[in-house]
Amino acid sequence: MPKPIPVVPSRGEALGQALKLLRKLRRRRPGEMADLIGISRRSYEYFEAGRGPLNVERVHRFAQILDVDPFAILAAMEIRSPQFAVRCAEHKLMTVMMVAVQEFDASAGDEIGRLNAAAIISGLTRVFDALAKEAREGDAFAQRWMDEAEPP
Repeated sequence: MPKPIPVVPSRGEALGQALKLLRKLRRRRPGEMADLIGISRRSYEYFEAGRGPLNVERVHRFAQILDVDPFAILAAMEIRSPQFAVRCAEHKLMTVMMVAVQEFDASAGDEIGRLNAAAIISGLTRVFDALAKEAREGDAFAQRWMDEAEPP
């Protein structure tokens, strides 16, 4: 029997699901969020449902209030994975990446245009593979490294 094809939410649905998951993670109520953002309860409900045009400033305000990663919320919407925003809530992976990209832009400048797609894919794949390994092995990987390291 073939595997069922997972339903991929639309961008709006992914955004709405991410916002709701993050609000619940931080144990906040919709009315409380509306007050903190400074909008009506009805406007907040539309925002959290992912309806209407994207308001990036509102996403950043929402993230600031809940101390979560605004760039992970936007990425979660684009990759259609609301859970990605939750996975990044504590360590703010996408904000860290944006800072790294900002520094890369400042240091490499116009030379960035000389890169080819294969080099970018190869470099980023190595980074993400290493991060995935760290996520899987975590402290065990670090402990093995320290155990095997030669003392100075």
